[in-house]
Formats: sequence, C-alpha cells, structure tokens
Amino acid sequence: MREVRDDGNMRGFTTARPVRVESITHVGKEIIVDPTDTAEGLTAEELFGTAQTEYHDERASLDGLRERVKAFGIRKTAQKARMSVRPVRNFVHGKTHPHPSTLRRMREATMRDDGRDAG
Repeated sequence: MREVRDDGNMRGFTTARPVRVESITHVGKEIIVDPTDTAEGLTAEELFGTAQTEYHDERASLDGLRERVKAFGIRKTAQKARMSVRPVRNFVHGKTHPHPSTLRRMREATMRDDGRDAG
C-alpha cells in the first residue's frame, strides 16, 4: 500500500487491484476544424472541436464470423448464402480473406430472420 497525497479529491491509501480486460477499443481524437482554414464567424467550441474516432479490429470481427459459420454449419451457410462450399470452408480455416460482399452474404446467412445470431 502507498499513501496518496491530498490533491483535493484523493486521500488515504490505495492498493493494487487485478484488472480483467475483456476487450480493447482503440480510439483517437481527431480535429474537426483546421484553424488555418476557417471563416471568421466560428465560436471557440466550433474552432477547437474534436471528435473521438473508434478504430475497430477487423480480425476480431472476422474471428467472430468464423465461429458463427462453424456453429451454423459450413454447408448450411454456403447454401443459404447461395455460394459454393469451398470459399466458405477456406474462410473458416483462415486460408482466404473474402471480398466484403462475400463476408456480408455469410454474415446474413448466419443470422436468423429476426436479425439475431442463428448459432
């Protein structure tokens, strides 16, 4: 344990606590307005406005889809997506990186009619 100095809000002792990470979302702070390219009538909030950008890990999304296709069934997914079995099997085994439209078709094939996971 170590003592924390009084900074107005914190005082007393702190202890190390274990942290369990379930997921990581990469974010960035992007400038919306470039001060050198602005017209005169902008407020300070607009001039120095920023937006938080989330960067998604495509591999995690693809791994999730692979698991859904496995649970749903490779042949069943291929049939429902109106595709041959080979590209679905190759995707599940990590041999290929399909075109976005193919990924969308597999994603839609593994969804139930109400929009939830079918697996």
